[in-house]
Amino acid sequence: GRHLAAGLLLGAVLAAGGIPRVRASARLRRSVLVLAAGWSLAAGGAGSVLVLLLATDHTFTWWNENLFLFNPLPLAAAVLLPLSARSETWRRRARALAAAVAGLALAGLVWQAAPASTQRNAAFLALALPPHLGVAWSLRRRTPSAPAGKERARPAGVRRAHVGRLRPPVAAPPASHGAPEGAGERRRPPDRA
Repeated sequence: GRHLAAGLLLGAVLAAGGIPRVRASARLRRSVLVLAAGWSLAAGGAGSVLVLLLATDHTFTWWNENLFLFNPLPLAAAVLLPLSARSETWRRRARALAAAVAGLALAGLVWQAAPASTQRNAAFLALALPPHLGVAWSLRRRTPSAPAGKERARPAGVRRAHVGRLRPPVAAPPASHGAPEGAGERRRPPDRA
């Protein structure tokens, strides 16, 4: 029960980074980002220790199913999360990595139900799965930073379509090259005297 409560609380706080009110506040956005990077650093550090223990002949670390939850991937997320505040490129990379980490954690939940699973890791799943999902959800919901209620700047010449999508500007018709002189001009009626 305590592990689940702690995991749900941490997951909810990390997922709050995707809420528009939190995204609109620079202080709250930074706080959630720092907490997410700290969680990723802790999970990735624990995962690195588990990977190093695989190289030993210790019986209990031979195949540790907690590697679904704690592996070195979150270490990369700890680096990408602060960079995600700088540009859309870093944001996409952090989003993809967080999705991979959450996907592995979900695979661990599925594996736990499989008959081949020999370990009971419910406490670790309850503690680690919600925060991994919270980070991934927050990054999925986060858009490039723009103040709440204001539209992002559009490229010159692009106007908003009636359904909310952007459409490209209408191009001017091409100039007619090689047409006979006066072909595109309007003719005046002859003068009647």
